[in-house]
Amino acid sequence: HFKEICPAGHGYTYSRSDVQISLRQLEQDELQSTGVTLEEQYSEFPSSQPSRHNNYPQTPQLAQYPEYPETPRVPQYPLTPQSGQETPRLEEDVEILMPPAVVTDSPPDHSDINKCATSPSICGRGKCVPAQSGYTCDCEPGFKLSALQNSCIDLNECEGDPCEGKGRCINSYGSYTCQCHSGYSQVITQNRKFCQDINECSMPNKCQNGQCVNTEGSYTCECDAGFAKSWRGLCEDIDECRDPSSCPNGNCVNTLGSFQCQACGPGFRPIGGRCVDVNECLNQTICGRGRCVNREGSYMCNCFQGYTLSPDNVCQDVDECVLPGVCLHGHCTNLDGTHKCTCNLGYQVSSDRKSCEDLNECASGTACQAGICINTPGSYICQKCAPGFGPSVDGLRCEDIDECAQGDLCYKGLCANTEGSFFCTQCQAGYRVSEDRQRCEDIDECQSLSTCSNGICLNSEGSYTCENCPAGYHVSFDGELCQDIDECAVPTTCPQGKCTNTDGSFKCVTCQPGFTVSDDEQECEDVDECSEGNLCPGQLCVNTPGFYTCRSCRAGFQLSEDSHTCEDIDECQAPGVCLGGVCINTEGSFSCMSCDPGFSVAPNGLSCEDVNECEDASLCLGGQCTNTIGSYSCSCPSGLELVDGTSCRDINECLTMAGICVGGSCLNTKGSYRCMCPDGFTPTDGRPGCQDVDECSRDDVCVRGECVDTDGSFLCLCEAGFKFNTDSADCEDQDECQEFGSSVCGTWSCKNTIGSYRCIMPCQPGMLSRDCGE
Repeated sequence: HFKEICPAGHGYTYSRSDVQISLRQLEQDELQSTGVTLEEQYSEFPSSQPSRHNNYPQTPQLAQYPEYPETPRVPQYPLTPQSGQETPRLEEDVEILMPPAVVTDSPPDHSDINKCATSPSICGRGKCVPAQSGYTCDCEPGFKLSALQNSCIDLNECEGDPCEGKGRCINSYGSYTCQCHSGYSQVITQNRKFCQDINECSMPNKCQNGQCVNTEGSYTCECDAGFAKSWRGLCEDIDECRDPSSCPNGNCVNTLGSFQCQACGPGFRPIGGRCVDVNECLNQTICGRGRCVNREGSYMCNCFQGYTLSPDNVCQDVDECVLPGVCLHGHCTNLDGTHKCTCNLGYQVSSDRKSCEDLNECASGTACQAGICINTPGSYICQKCAPGFGPSVDGLRCEDIDECAQGDLCYKGLCANTEGSFFCTQCQAGYRVSEDRQRCEDIDECQSLSTCSNGICLNSEGSYTCENCPAGYHVSFDGELCQDIDECAVPTTCPQGKCTNTDGSFKCVTCQPGFTVSDDEQECEDVDECSEGNLCPGQLCVNTPGFYTCRSCRAGFQLSEDSHTCEDIDECQAPGVCLGGVCINTEGSFSCMSCDPGFSVAPNGLSCEDVNECEDASLCLGGQCTNTIGSYSCSCPSGLELVDGTSCRDINECLTMAGICVGGSCLNTKGSYRCMCPDGFTPTDGRPGCQDVDECSRDDVCVRGECVDTDGSFLCLCEAGFKFNTDSADCEDQDECQEFGSSVCGTWSCKNTIGSYRCIMPCQPGMLSRDCGE
């Protein structure tokens, strides 16, 4: 817009034109609302008719163009920049004053000139009416007199809000258009245009499955029973089967506006309107000693070894002891899921612990050490025993022959038995051990010259006598008497004790520790300490001459009740042995068999240890496996669900979640989903659906205009002197000189500028160059 300072009034013209006119191209919908094409609009612009006053330069008549209140006002600057300076930049809200019109000195009287006759189109869109002072204009509808009252300019009807707030008023050249809001339509009468409510209920197919109620600018639907209004405003069927209470004991089948209930069969239960298989295997005790396999509507038990399926579909123990041929040559003891054999003497438990087999005693090397071992079923016999040995009564060993027990050996001495032989010791006085140590032979004391000195020595068996001397006495050296013999002087008398001589004899007193005086007091005999008490608690006591020794039983054995032997320890009787499995006792040890599900026998065979099922790559596919004692569990990440307790499967949110991508299409992805929005829309942050993209929030959109965001797109209301370019989606400079041709500047030259143009007067003969041209 511009102001004229000190207008000259009728009958005067400006010496040159510095008036600038801003144009903008009408939108297509504005052209359609007016019914005038772009070519017709431009053809209606008045042509420039210059008027000549005396010898003054010609000044073109400028056409009047529409003003648009919606178009931001752009300040106009002088068209010709000062030399050496750039074109001034545009600033907002600046009003530029036009240079004053130049009035000719002593203007001539033109009152007799009829302007309407010489320039019939001088009023533009109106009729020129001659007047005494010049002329006036009778404007057409949609136009009004200008401020100078010398032409018809566009009337902005939108200032009176003819659309009554029910639409957007768009002013056009000589008219206006109502862009009605949704729910309204434009009504065109002879006098005006306005927006009127649309009765949507009169349209077909409105509010199917419900009653349509018209409202101002819209309508609403009151849905029938069994229907509800969706997010799209339509009456859609209610899926009653989503409510678990609709069919609590059966399968729910949804129908249009209602539903039906169908009973579920055995092994099924109603969930979410469907009959879903009951996984009986979730009850870990349902099969007892077996593995449960779920089936559609039922289940099956695979019993562990040692168990069989009962008629009521439970795994129960098999009593192997009632089967023929079990634990022959032994005793069968039934156990939970298995059995054990306690074998008879001469048999041992087989490697599978389920039978008794013959024990080859000869293979140990300890049987019949002094003979030849011959194995027999369940036993053995000893033959060809070595000298000094003979077969025992049961024939199971070659035992030492106690030659001393025969009674005729070592006469007059003590017989000492040895392994496979014997020897004689402690021969009585008058005897000595023979060289082969197999007898006590008589000592011929009479061979000694000192015996019965001065007397007659009469040798006797085991002694000698001096004639007439009693036993225990001998003839004195002088041979004249018999004197007492000091037996204590002999070293072999009471060797383990103290000897006391007596008349004609002797006796043993105060024996060494481990020995005691014999009943005849003639010797110190060994004390059997092992028979006197518990000298070796938990160990085996072995008597030795004058003392005893203690021996320990090896691992897996314990001392028998009589403390004379070591017997096997039955570790299976102790609590806590082989937890989760079956304990089998062995000679000197034990082993664990048949561990419970989820456990396996340890490498040493002495315990059942937990099996780490998570090492199996086929379990918990796509999820996280967590090992537990005797079992495992699977957990799936977000967006996945557990299937059969062994793998994770993607959840198709696009099928399971209604309305998840409002305004767009749903694309399922692994563990999630994506909303594919149409052009002009983008996925909503933090919630499902698509939202409009506000293109106007960008700094590079509609730089030379006003951006109006629309649903899925945007509009550019360009400033005066600019037009919208569909390729760049922005406002670009409008070349008025090229588009409007001579209608812009008439006979003057037109030069385009950024956002406007300039009209340049051609040079005439006799004119200075500064007054015309560039």
